[in-house]
Amino acid sequence: MPTIDTRVTISEAPADSLASAACPACSHEWSAHDQISARYCKATAAGSYSRGCVCPAAK
Repeated sequence: MPTIDTRVTISEAPADSLASAACPACSHEWSAHDQISARYCKATAAGSYSRGCVCPAAK
């Protein structure tokens, strides 16, 4: 049975976000994101949601 890779890496961040080095969802640098927060922020930005930050830098 085929498997699906659901891991997100910083290199998968939107290109325009990498140019400014700030996340469009939470404004932390992409380097401050772990895999969970990168996926969360990408979904937040893609869905135009307004929700809290889960980045390690916010704690």
